[in-house]
Amino acid sequence: MFAILAAVLVTVGNAPAEDLSAIEGTWVAASWESGGEAKMRDQDLKIRYEIKGDEVTHRSGGGGSFTMKVSRIEPTAKPHAIIDFTRGEGETSQTISGIYKLEGDTLTICTARLPERRPADFATRAGDRRLLRVFKREKARP
Repeated sequence: MFAILAAVLVTVGNAPAEDLSAIEGTWVAASWESGGEAKMRDQDLKIRYEIKGDEVTHRSGGGGSFTMKVSRIEPTAKPHAIIDFTRGEGETSQTISGIYKLEGDTLTICTARLPERRPADFATRAGDRRLLRVFKREKARP
């Protein structure tokens, strides 16, 4: 009995690190939605997330960038896996709560800005403060 419990705890304990490893790489925005409306313009299609460990670098089509940290990841949470991003440090830091799903080479992230609660689904609606992003993994160049 103890061996089974220990195996379950080890498996669950490693799940966040495994999911962080699974989402490492460069991701290119395929769609971007806010307030129930698509927000992609030609320049937005060049948005990239470069993920390495718990660090996420957001690169915009216009050449700007900023870095966030994955401050919480719970791939076993139900009904959806949890992911939170923190930008900045100390009193000026901001954390946005979200959910995600990884399906092959597609990463979908839905986040909510305060005062909204963590999204319960992958959707935005008119007037809400959610952001729904779908990314495709950039293939390694030969």
